[in-house]
Amino acid sequence: LENVLYFDGGGIRWKAPSSSSGVGRWTVNSGQIWNIGAGGAMIDVMNKQSCKIYFQPGANDLITGAGTITKMGFGPLTIENQNTGFHGDWVLVEGLLEVRGSAALGDGTNEITVYGGEVANAGGSAATITNNITMNGGALSAQSNDGAEFSGAITFNDSSAIRLGDWWQNARRNIRLTGLLSGDGAISVQKGSHGSGVYINRGDVYATNNTGILFLENPTNTVS
Repeated sequence: LENVLYFDGGGIRWKAPSSSSGVGRWTVNSGQIWNIGAGGAMIDVMNKQSCKIYFQPGANDLITGAGTITKMGFGPLTIENQNTGFHGDWVLVEGLLEVRGSAALGDGTNEITVYGGEVANAGGSAATITNNITMNGGALSAQSNDGAEFSGAITFNDSSAIRLGDWWQNARRNIRLTGLLSGDGAISVQKGSHGSGVYINRGDVYATNNTGILFLENPTNTVS
């Protein structure tokens, strides 16, 4: 039997005591379906260190429907399963949206709009994020030792960041941006240890139409 949560304008606020460690994880697995209706859903993960919502691999289409999901709160929302049955969009306001699967966010047509927080590719080469992204602030990052790729079109409408450091640790990471870049927002390349790099439109597959300013905060990082 499946337990289905239907959302149509409502939401979930998930909180754990600030002193807890690992006890605030909500694991969504087989038999637990989140169906997002036209009114959308708000997911608020309140604590950064002590709680998270985690969609477990091995059970596909735990997220279905076509409404918009808005991620709030400073805690992480981690999605490791495949959700090709979800056709809605994503809005990130705060915290971490951690993507660990190539179809974690849906069927690939889903638009991502970022106002704050961080969209993290945590699957490396196995989890290229193909979605088109609009950056109104916030950051893109990698959480995998073999780097991360964002292959959809990215529009920078406001000052935003590309973080080469891990959400939890300032580790060495590489990021490839292989889609069309546009907009006039400044891009700040942040964190990262020696040897970290951002590779923009590698191979000149797409034209680059971003007219903003590129800031390199760590002189040991590279942009190519």
